[in-house]
Amino acid sequence: MKLRKLLLALLLPVLFIGVSLIATNNSFSSDNNVIEVKAATSVDYDNFINAYDQFRIKYPESICDISKEDCDELLGLYNKLSAEEKLDLNEYKYGEDTFSAAQAITELKKKYYPDKEERDNKGEKISQSTAIIIVVVVSIFGMSAISVLYILKKDKVIE
Repeated sequence: MKLRKLLLALLLPVLFIGVSLIATNNSFSSDNNVIEVKAATSVDYDNFINAYDQFRIKYPESICDISKEDCDELLGLYNKLSAEEKLDLNEYKYGEDTFSAAQAITELKKKYYPDKEERDNKGEKISQSTAIIIVVVVSIFGMSAISVLYILKKDKVIE
């Protein structure tokens, strides 16, 4: 009795899997054609274009006048786009603009999020000769302080 239950417990899943495989193979082996339909643009692309157009209306003089908050919103929508959709932005121009939406995004990124190299170049740098003068003055001061301490110790002024 126990042996029958064990065999039944082992064979039922195998039978179930076998029957389901046969059923799926038969359903796909028919002459049904599958047609894939792809939309011309995604929802993210449409959202970006709508937001970009609204910001161009809000900032008619230049898209570079956009506030940082609005720029962050626009860049958030831009980052959701696929690589193909980002390439499509090279062609999209709002109204009479001479620049594309992709060029506007590039300029906004440069304005609000400059590269590390650009951030580093903004600070003033000292020349090599000035740096050498500073090092020499500091070293002379240090050697003088050590010499004074040595003389005071030798004359037993300090212990």
